[in-house]
Amino acid sequence: MTVSKNPRSILNLDIDAFIAKARIIIHEVFQNKKILSVPDFKKTAANDQDYITKPLTPLYAWAGGKRRLIKSYKSYMPDFKKIKYYAEPFFGAGAMFCEVFNNQRENIKSFHLNDINREIINLLKTIKNNSECFIEELHAIEERNHYKTIDGQKHFYYRMREEYRSLTIGYEFSVKGTAMFYFLLSQMFRGIYTEKNGRINSSFQINKKGFDYENIKNWSVALQRAVITCGSYEKVRVNKDTLLFCDPPYRDCTIMYSTAFDDEEQKKCYSWVQEKVEEKKAVGMLCNKNLNDGFFSSLPTTTESEHINIQYSHTKARVGANRNIVELLMVFKEKIAVPVLKAA
Repeated sequence: MTVSKNPRSILNLDIDAFIAKARIIIHEVFQNKKILSVPDFKKTAANDQDYITKPLTPLYAWAGGKRRLIKSYKSYMPDFKKIKYYAEPFFGAGAMFCEVFNNQRENIKSFHLNDINREIINLLKTIKNNSECFIEELHAIEERNHYKTIDGQKHFYYRMREEYRSLTIGYEFSVKGTAMFYFLLSQMFRGIYTEKNGRINSSFQINKKGFDYENIKNWSVALQRAVITCGSYEKVRVNKDTLLFCDPPYRDCTIMYSTAFDDEEQKKCYSWVQEKVEEKKAVGMLCNKNLNDGFFSSLPTTTESEHINIQYSHTKARVGANRNIVELLMVFKEKIAVPVLKAA
């Protein structure tokens, strides 16, 4: 059957016939490897039938994540017509990656996503390379989790956490183990990731939304353009014309990360970002918390730098804690040599 060239003929059909006709047309279009025009956020990816159906959002909540701060960062972002690569050495939950991918991916050749947390990096690789089996395992977990009350959900969470932590070494990186980890990650208390003996040990908080399978599928498509690595930020490759976004553990952070990040590490990271900006003509963005002790302003600067204070309210702070936070955003750009005019 050929696709009708007379759109008016469809208008004469009743609703059931119209739907049937539309299905046939859509099927024929896909069979002939053609894509209908779609909104800007829908772009072809791995093949003609894979495209982004809605803007990416972080896969899970993350304490210290940048989702609420993105709007404040936008005015300090570079001209993306001059940016070819994106690198994020401290991935966390990837709110900035979502922002750049959703709005600037036509300008970006590739993305480099890195974190020192092996479980999170394994999650990204599994979604990238084996999303269908991963989603099947998530459905299996949902079938097991038939509890309706909060107490029942809590009981299931801690039972699943114990099962995951008891897995044979290496099995936590299987598709089934990764799905178990993602279930725990999606319901951890206030997005606070803690670990014990190398595996997640976070507390429970109810997640009424469940799994967003559409978002997971979109992430699978998006990650086809990403290099995903696990290790120190210093091993992240920075190409020429890269936006290098660094969000390390904050100086006063009490959350248990995979590794310590004291003031000496903060100094090393500050220096490393500037080094990459100078070497690769990159643009560096480094986040931290302003403790009003002049720590970062006292460090040597070898690039064109700008320190911006951004105030916001931490809605998830514990009772009695100071909810007013001053975020410090540091932007680094290559120094432009000013020509010296010689007297005639």
